[in-house]
Amino acid sequence: MQYKVHYRNVFVFLGLLVLGGLCYWVSQLPDSSPSTEANTNGQAPDLQGHTTDNGMPANTRTNYWSEQQLKVKNMLFYETGSTALSRGKRQYSTVFFQPEARYISWELSLTHPPLPKDTTVQVQYAYYDEHGALIGKYQTGIALSRQTTATFANMGWGWAEEGNWQAGKYEVSISFADSVVAKGGFAIANIQQYLQAPRALYYGNTAEATLEYNSRAYRRQFDRKTTRAIGWEFHYDLPIALRQPMKYFIEAKCFKPSGGEIDCFFNPSVPKDLTHTWAHDKWTWDTPDLWEAGKYTTEFWMNKSLVLVDSFTIRR
Repeated sequence: MQYKVHYRNVFVFLGLLVLGGLCYWVSQLPDSSPSTEANTNGQAPDLQGHTTDNGMPANTRTNYWSEQQLKVKNMLFYETGSTALSRGKRQYSTVFFQPEARYISWELSLTHPPLPKDTTVQVQYAYYDEHGALIGKYQTGIALSRQTTATFANMGWGWAEEGNWQAGKYEVSISFADSVVAKGGFAIANIQQYLQAPRALYYGNTAEATLEYNSRAYRRQFDRKTTRAIGWEFHYDLPIALRQPMKYFIEAKCFKPSGGEIDCFFNPSVPKDLTHTWAHDKWTWDTPDLWEAGKYTTEFWMNKSLVLVDSFTIRR
C-alpha cells in the first residue's frame, strides 16, 4: 500500500505549532510594573494593631515610583495601650505623664504621586533617650493604595503596662530606604514638671468657713480690720488629660512681711479627662485684725516641687 503525502496540510500544521510557541514565549516576559508586593486593602497594622488611613482619590497613574517620592507633611505623637486607637480618639501631645505612659506612638501624614498599583514600602524607626543612646530600632511595612495620594502611617514603642518609662526626653527618627525623612521628640514627665499657666486667685472672708464659689470676690488687697481668712485657688492647665484621677501633694506657703510662715497642705486629686483644674484652701486666724499689714509672698508646691511664686497685700 502506498501513502500520499499532502504537503499543504503539513505546512499548516507546522505554522500553527510555531505560532503557539511564540504566544507562550511572549506570556513569560516580565511585567514592566514595579515588583513591590501588592496589598489589596491599602492598610498596614502598627505595633499595637493600628491601621493607616488613606485619603485623597488619585485620578491619574504613574508608571515609575520610588520611596524618594514620599513626602512627610506632619509628625505627631500619642499614647496608647495594646488596643488600637482610631485617629479621632488619639490625644496628640509632646508630653506624657510617667505614671500613665504605656506605648508612645508616632503618626506620619504622607503624600505621594499616584501609584501604578498598590504597594508596600519599608520604614525604619528608632527611639533614643535624652543622652542619644539607642533604646529601640525596628522596621515595618507601610501599605500605600493606588487609589490615593495621601495616607497616615503610625507605629509605637513601649509597654502594655503603665509606669515603665523613665522620666526624660526622647527622640524618634524615621527613615525610608535608609534616608531619614522625619525626626521628632517627646517627654515623659511627672505632672508637676509640665504644668501650664499656673496662677493663684485670692478672696477674703470675715469668717472661718469657706465661701461658696459664687460668693467669692477675688482681689489682691485686703483690709486688715475685717479680714479673718484669705482663701486661695491654685489653677493650672495640663498638656494632656489624664485617663484616671491622680492624687498629688500640694503645699501652700504664705510668708509674713516681717518673717514667719503660714502653711497649709493637703492631697487633692487631678480629675480625669480634663486639661484645666484647680485646688483650693485658705489661711485663717481665730479673729479678724490679726493679719500683719504689708505684702505677703506666697509659694505653691506640688509634689515637693515649687511651681508658683505669687503675692497679696494686707492694708492697714
